[in-house]
Amino acid sequence: MNVQNVVGWTIPWMFAVYLFLLALVCGMSVFLTNRIWMAGAIHAAWNLFQGNIFGVAVSGNMADPTATLLVSTTKGSALLSGGEMGLEASLAATLTLAVVAALCFLYYWRTRGGKAREA
Repeated sequence: MNVQNVVGWTIPWMFAVYLFLLALVCGMSVFLTNRIWMAGAIHAAWNLFQGNIFGVAVSGNMADPTATLLVSTTKGSALLSGGEMGLEASLAATLTLAVVAALCFLYYWRTRGGKAREA
């Protein structure tokens, strides 16, 4: 099952869930720190390690094997490996991000008692 997005790309549903969770985590990082740099750092670090260090696809774009530290290939079920979209569309990445999102919300409720931080 795939999801058709606004520009007409067909993406796996697991990738859509992953993107939603990533938006929650990045949004919570901005909300908790009152700074946007954390969200940018999370995104940049993920793409750097996935593409330039490990040499796997980033959002469906395969890394150049001559420009990566390691050369990796994904095999097996697309549900577990992410298939052509890379690790972002895998069950492991999505579940890990769901746990991180839950921890962000738990931290927020424990430290702020559900109240927004005053600027």
